[in-house]
Amino acid sequence: MAGDEFTVLLTDVHGRESVETAVAKIRKLMSCPVKLGRRAFHCSFRYGTWLYPVGRNPAHWVQKRAGDH
Repeated sequence: MAGDEFTVLLTDVHGRESVETAVAKIRKLMSCPVKLGRRAFHCSFRYGTWLYPVGRNPAHWVQKRAGDH
């Protein structure tokens, strides 16, 4: 089954630890079952992380490279 793709842009990041903390929170939220009526569905997701280069315009850099992968 195919899924949708989403991007999460974090601001005020001070290194890898900030990203790992945010990812842990997202993973915790995504591990909760989705309830529809009497049924509960468990979702899964994959993720990747990266930090944009310092000194570049992050929005421009992300948009330019979004189609590269």
